[in-house]
Amino acid sequence: MPLGIQHPKGVETAYRRYLNALTTKSFNRFKNNTQASTADLEAAALAGFAIILTRIERYNIRQIKVTFEDVMDVEVAKARIERASAKSIKPQLDRARRANANLIKDITKKQRARVALEVARESDVALSTRLQDVLGIGKRRASIIARDQTAKINGALSEARHTAAGAKSYKWRTAGDERVRQRHSDIDGVEYRYDEETGAEGGQKPGQPVLCRCYDEPIFED
Repeated sequence: MPLGIQHPKGVETAYRRYLNALTTKSFNRFKNNTQASTADLEAAALAGFAIILTRIERYNIRQIKVTFEDVMDVEVAKARIERASAKSIKPQLDRARRANANLIKDITKKQRARVALEVARESDVALSTRLQDVLGIGKRRASIIARDQTAKINGALSEARHTAAGAKSYKWRTAGDERVRQRHSDIDGVEYRYDEETGAEGGQKPGQPVLCRCYDEPIFED
C-alpha cells in the first residue's frame, strides 16, 4: 500500500447529498417567492458543512495512521502522528470553511436568479418543467463541487500533516483509473518538494487542480 491519502469517495458522496438537499430546499422556496430570504438556509448549510469537514478531517487522520504504521516502526509512527496533530491543520480547515461559505452563498444566489428569470419568461413549456431544469443544473453543479472541494480539502490536510511529520518531498500519485487526465498520468511517480511547483496545471499540488483525485506520497529521509 503506497504511503498516501487517497480520495475519500464516501465523504464525497455525503457532501454531494448535503448540497443536493440544500439545492432542493432553496429551489422550493424560490419557486414560491423569488424574493425569499436565504439567511436561514445558508446558516443550516454552513452547519451541515461543518459536519462534512469533520468527516474529511477524521478520514484524513485515520489514513495517516494506517499508512504510517504500515511502513515504519510503531514508535516512530506514533511520534510522527503526534507531530501531525490537529494544530498543524487549523489554517487549512479555516480556509475550507471560508471557501465553502462563499460557494453556498453563490449557489443560492445563482439559483434565485435562474428561478426569477424562468418565472418572468414567456414560454410554451410549463413553468414547473422549466424550474425542474433549473434544479437539475443545481444538482449537477453540486456533484462537481462535492468532488472538487473534497479533493482540495483532503489534499491540503494531507500536505499539512505530512510536512508537520517531517516530510520535505513527495511523489505525485494518481487515482490509477481511466478518469485520470493525461497530464497527471505523465507525472505519476515524479518526486517534488513540498515548497516547489509541480507539472500539473498552474504548478498546483495533488488534489488542488479542478476535480483532481491525485494525492501525495510523502518521502521521509529518516
